[in-house]
Amino acid sequence: MAKEAKRPQKTEVLSMRMDPKTRFVLDVLARVRGQSISTVVERAIQEAADNTQIGGDGPFSKDTKTWKDYWHVNEGVRWLMLASDQNLYPTFEDEYRVAFTKTHWPFFYHSKKFDSYNEWSIEILWPRFEEFLDIWAKTKSSDYFAAGNAMRKALSDARVKPPDWPPKSDSKPSASFDRSEMDDEIPF
Repeated sequence: MAKEAKRPQKTEVLSMRMDPKTRFVLDVLARVRGQSISTVVERAIQEAADNTQIGGDGPFSKDTKTWKDYWHVNEGVRWLMLASDQNLYPTFEDEYRVAFTKTHWPFFYHSKKFDSYNEWSIEILWPRFEEFLDIWAKTKSSDYFAAGNAMRKALSDARVKPPDWPPKSDSKPSASFDRSEMDDEIPF
C-alpha cells in the first residue's frame, strides 16, 4: 500500500515564556480586539515584520527588501532565498548548502546566474536535500557526480524529466595541475 502524501501543516505551535505582566497585557489586548491570543501575537509579528527593512541604502532604495521578498510557498525556494542573502548573515552551514545547490545548479536554478529557481525540481528534491548533501560530502572525491545522479533518479522516479547531468559545459572537473602558474616565491 502506498504512503499517503504528507499535507503541509496549516499551523505551527510556538511555546514561549513571558512574565505575568506581559501575559496580562496580551489577555487585555485579546479582549479589547475581540481576538484570540494567537491572533494578537500573529498580527503583532506581522506588523513588526512589515516595518522591518532588509539591506539597501534606505527606505526608498530599490535594493531594500522586506520579509515578503523572501516568502514563497515552496520551503526549499524560501530557504535558498534566505540563505543566499548576505544581508541576513548566513552561517557557514547555510553557505555550504548554497554552494552545493550552485555546484548542482541545473537541479535548483534555471541558469548559472542563480536568479530563477527550478521550483518543480526543488519541490521534489527538498524533502531529501540532506540525503543528497550527505552523498556529495561522502563521494565528491571519488565520484563527483554521484549526488547529481541520485537527484536525477529522484526526479525520474517522480516522473519528471531531470536535467542533463553532468552539465555539458562542465563535463568533468579538471584534475590537471599546471606548475607554471605557481609563484616561485613563498609569500611567508
